[in-house]
Amino acid sequence: MHKFGMPGVIGVVDGTHVAVIAPSVLDSEHPPEAYINRKNYSSINVQLVCDANLRILNGNAKFPGITHDAFIWRSSKCREFLLTNHRRDRNNWLLGDSGYPLEPWLLTPIRNPQTVGEEALNRRLLSARNSIERCNGLLKSRFRCLLKDRALHYH
Repeated sequence: MHKFGMPGVIGVVDGTHVAVIAPSVLDSEHPPEAYINRKNYSSINVQLVCDANLRILNGNAKFPGITHDAFIWRSSKCREFLLTNHRRDRNNWLLGDSGYPLEPWLLTPIRNPQTVGEEALNRRLLSARNSIERCNGLLKSRFRCLLKDRALHYH
């Protein structure tokens, strides 16, 4: 991720929705309505972490579509790993969007930037975050069953 002028960035995290036919109440720990996302279709919210080469470093596909990215992040093994190991390597970070909490190992945009430097940082974060958007796009174009127009049976 150094190519974005951000040394130490090892990856970018974001959630992407994969359309599913929600399981029945008997098949799931979540009620069917929990799968209806903010865009009003049934999905799971899949959290992915990718690097600058669009390699997927981590994935978490166990939460229904209504679940916010920050909740998935707080529940993730990836965050648990960084929480445990960050002190040994203080110069590595992940990038997230404003839906994620700012943490010592997770950089997010500055809300209401006040200086030119803060605005420049936000532009760099946005540029670097394009990696995860491209990764999601490539994944869904390669595995077309992940697209919104096709719904997977989720069990």
